[in-house]
Amino acid sequence: METMRKSIDLNNSIINWKAFKTGGGHHGTLKFKSGEIEITENVPSGGEFVFDMNSIYDIDQIGILKTKLIEDLESERFFDTKQYPDSSFKITSVDHVADDKGYYAVSGNLTIKGVTNEIAFKAEFSISDNDVFNIQTAVIGVDRTKWGITFGAKGFLKKLESHIIANVFDVTANVVTQ
Repeated sequence: METMRKSIDLNNSIINWKAFKTGGGHHGTLKFKSGEIEITENVPSGGEFVFDMNSIYDIDQIGILKTKLIEDLESERFFDTKQYPDSSFKITSVDHVADDKGYYAVSGNLTIKGVTNEIAFKAEFSISDNDVFNIQTAVIGVDRTKWGITFGAKGFLKKLESHIIANVFDVTANVVTQ
């Protein structure tokens, strides 16, 4: 069994995020800094990805509200991008989901702010005619409190329970190889 490694296309691969709070939420994007997918017998078998935390971007706000939200997300209260400019994900296992053609159960280690936790999710894998590989994840729920991001989190607020920011934010990723 031969395993090949394919670099991801940084211009066409993206992470979408959505965070929730009392009375609403926000959504945006995050860029990959680097990434490589391992392919064995035309199916994913591993990979490592680095995320540029300074590229976090909000889509739903404009003007000063957008600027303030991005500054807040980059601050120590959330992702502390000055101290932790990168986050990463390393795939530890990939298993075909028996009843879903093209779908795989992916497990791996997600590192945010220097803290690593295992996550698991479902992803669809496809190959184009010109050997470009594409991975589209299902929604991945990430409990930020497991990475020490507790600002405004339920169970960590002493006052203002009406201003709770959900502990779990959703992420989807579209990964395309070169």
